[in-house]
Amino acid sequence: MRRRRVVITGKPGVGKTTLIGKLVFDLKNRGFKLKGFFTREVREGSRRIGFDICDIGNGKVVPLARVGLEGKFKVSKYTVFVSTVDEFSRILLDEVDSDDGSTVFVIDEIGKMELFSREFRTLIERLLRRGNFVVTAGIINDPLNRRIMGDRSLLRVKLGEDNRDYLLDRLLVEFDRLGRLIVFEGIDGCGKTTISKMVFERLKVDYEKVVLRSEPTADGPYGRALKELLLSGGDRKLLLDLFIKDRRWHVENFIIPYLKKGYIVLLDRYYISTITYQGAQGFDVDDLIVRCETIAPLPDRVIYLDIPVDVALGRLNDRSQKTLFERSEFLEKVKDIYRDVLSLFEVSYIDGTGNLEDIVDKVCSEVRKILP
Repeated sequence: MRRRRVVITGKPGVGKTTLIGKLVFDLKNRGFKLKGFFTREVREGSRRIGFDICDIGNGKVVPLARVGLEGKFKVSKYTVFVSTVDEFSRILLDEVDSDDGSTVFVIDEIGKMELFSREFRTLIERLLRRGNFVVTAGIINDPLNRRIMGDRSLLRVKLGEDNRDYLLDRLLVEFDRLGRLIVFEGIDGCGKTTISKMVFERLKVDYEKVVLRSEPTADGPYGRALKELLLSGGDRKLLLDLFIKDRRWHVENFIIPYLKKGYIVLLDRYYISTITYQGAQGFDVDDLIVRCETIAPLPDRVIYLDIPVDVALGRLNDRSQKTLFERSEFLEKVKDIYRDVLSLFEVSYIDGTGNLEDIVDKVCSEVRKILP
């Protein structure tokens, strides 16, 4: 089951409310059951005088905060009506407790004003333990927000000016995709390129819509430069930047369009490789997860081909060209990070040291379990 537990972060004014509003509109049109509320500005002419809370179900609008009033709970010049947040939170808490998993809860936002309410904090804590949701979260110094930002089990996406138009499609495909995304992962030498090609040939017999892709891409504007840098051992920051750009191009032009059309997409390496390999180069793993999952849809299944490092290196000795990653100590680090991050995904662990045909049989059996 993919992580339909989405946290949208970003600087104030970048468009979090606009994005979540478009997402709610499209999910409603696709038949999803939604509960929750938006926070919106209230203006008099060009002057902002406060904020309202808007129920996405019945359209009810009540004041959240206003300027020019005395009160105990204040954020900057705004006095917050905590009782309003309490009321909405109690209603949603009952909905969360009675939900059978079919509802997507929407909260815009987990911010300073809303967090004055103990009922609201209870609601968020309950949502984190159960339920599907889409929330926006302010980047504020609050223990609850810090815990949310550090929770790898959530799908955390960072909205910016460079991805505002892109993120709607990227998020929709987590809730509504016709196709399946199957990712082959493992250390260099594990056999995933050979095995993914053989699995592709077998699936073509029974499925019309099946495609095999790989990363780094061979046809993308960044793929060639990326492969040359991998062989030459260039700057690690440039390498990461090229991986991210190549993947964004790949997702926009192939992966999302194929998933929308109902294709089975087989992918030889994906962003899990970036997390593990660049993590082994010293980049922060949690930051890599956020950067990658902001742009890349979650896989429906990861096929992890497990193989000892010494066996992998023995196979790699036959290659005429070697990348900068093909060293024993480095690949051990990569394996350690794989062990850590694969718990976030639906994974089939396959022993990559056996007979090739037997391995392909096992992989095909695992893949067919999740195909429509």
